[in-house]
Amino acid sequence: MIPPGGAVAGQYFDGQTAARYDVQVQASPDLQGLMFEGDGGQASVWPLELLRLLPDNNDGKSLTLTVMAATEDETPRDPARLVIRDPELIAWVRARAPYLR
Repeated sequence: MIPPGGAVAGQYFDGQTAARYDVQVQASPDLQGLMFEGDGGQASVWPLELLRLLPDNNDGKSLTLTVMAATEDETPRDPARLVIRDPELIAWVRARAPYLR
């Protein structure tokens, strides 16, 4: 599946505060992750193999994603969340992220 062209709007929640950050999301240049950046210009990449779906937060029109984290905690995921609503990017992530569920 070909990745969607260009960045699309998304929302990022850092898991530390209640703040929502508007970000631009797209496939990483190597097609192995999701790259997103906000107004600050600092890009982050979440590898596709570490993406996990938060199903209780999904309405079928969006994906709420988190990323696995190296931790000793019983819930080994980062508290941060990334929400995408673009249908093409959602389809691409669903097709490419091997451990989404």
